[in-house]
Amino acid sequence: MRKKWSCTATMLLLSVVLVPIFAHPSVAADLEPKQYLLLKLGYYLPQSNEMEDYHDGFNGEIYYGRYFNKNFSSELGVGYFKSNSKDSSPGDFTIKTFDILYNVKGIYRIGRVELFAGPGVGVYFTKGYEFNFDTTTEWKPAFGYHVLAGCNIDVSSAWFLGLEGKYFWASTKDPIIPQGGAFGTHLDGLVGSATVGWRF
Repeated sequence: MRKKWSCTATMLLLSVVLVPIFAHPSVAADLEPKQYLLLKLGYYLPQSNEMEDYHDGFNGEIYYGRYFNKNFSSELGVGYFKSNSKDSSPGDFTIKTFDILYNVKGIYRIGRVELFAGPGVGVYFTKGYEFNFDTTTEWKPAFGYHVLAGCNIDVSSAWFLGLEGKYFWASTKDPIIPQGGAFGTHLDGLVGSATVGWRF
């Protein structure tokens, strides 16, 4: 009887010691909501017809987010992107945009991998700069919306890396670029980003 109890106690002790060591690092993250910070670095690819003569440009975003449960999160952030015309002759034009963004994500976890997709909205503040003539437009506001999808991979219970694709639609009330229509400039575009995040 004593031998049986000794064997049971040994097994329990091994379980207590080994389970935390070999447990998946995301297990703790799944048990309760967590907050996170997220940095996204990538490219903005203009998609509207009026910006077909503009280069792909840098895009960067930083977010504060919160898991409400393991299958749902939301995040609020700020970003910046730019693009310049392909024509380097007089009239070379660059647009710069600062944005405030809000996303809602549905999440599905498979082991260390976190798949997500969801909608979002944004407020965009854009201005243009004509290099050769040294002229700058005023900041023009725009409201837009977007959809995004991607995946994250846990490096540890706190840190994760990921890839994300986003398509957004936004149009300023007044025209900014010379090629734009009389009723504003369509900033619509595809954004591809590499991400790094920290849960806390």
